[in-house]
Amino acid sequence: MDIDLYLTFKIAGILVFVSLGSYFCWKNNISLVKSVALAVFGVIAAYFGSVFWYVFQNEDWRGAKSPEEWAAMLDGAGSVLYGWILAGSGCVYVLSKLFKVNPLKALDLLLPWLLVAQILNRFGCFAGQCCFGRPTGLPWAVYNDYVQARVHPVQLYEAFLDAVLFCVLFLLRKKPTGRVTLVYFTGYPFVRFFLEFFRGDNKPAWLGMTVPQAASLGIFLIACAFWLLQKDGFRKKA
Repeated sequence: MDIDLYLTFKIAGILVFVSLGSYFCWKNNISLVKSVALAVFGVIAAYFGSVFWYVFQNEDWRGAKSPEEWAAMLDGAGSVLYGWILAGSGCVYVLSKLFKVNPLKALDLLLPWLLVAQILNRFGCFAGQCCFGRPTGLPWAVYNDYVQARVHPVQLYEAFLDAVLFCVLFLLRKKPTGRVTLVYFTGYPFVRFFLEFFRGDNKPAWLGMTVPQAASLGIFLIACAFWLLQKDGFRKKA
């Protein structure tokens, strides 16, 4: 029986995020029901966010005039990681407010496990040969069937850097509330912006930048602004 490694890694990432994210929320005095709800509904929102982002980035959605055309586009759409990150984080923030849980505390507890899911997701991309790199003659290049050339294993580059960022977030877990969240939203966009120079599947879309690069720059600048303007907020009790 053939195993779809692409799908297997992606499902594993979701399971790791839901199980460990829920567990660490619960261990930090968020009720089990609320912990599971934050993780599960975060994943659901992230999925839809990733699909809609894909459609707006890659499809001619302006030409869709009926619900059937939209449904067909969404059914055949891929997923975009920033859609997962932003929609999922936004859902966790809103639900935390409704549950009367400090939103930054919830994000601090969940985002490190989102990074683990991202690592597994990139292993899946590597196995499926999507999100591939640019052609290169470097010794560690890998052959890609889509471009029929040896390319940068950019999925593994990102997996390694995500693992480094995870270690940083883990070391910061006892820092003031909100610190982990802002390190994630400055660290990952910084990594992703420069990795885009090695990607071969995203075309320049705005001022010579790809859509993920433009998104990375925007998120990075907003996070930096919060570092400057909200630093006292870290001292609030969770």
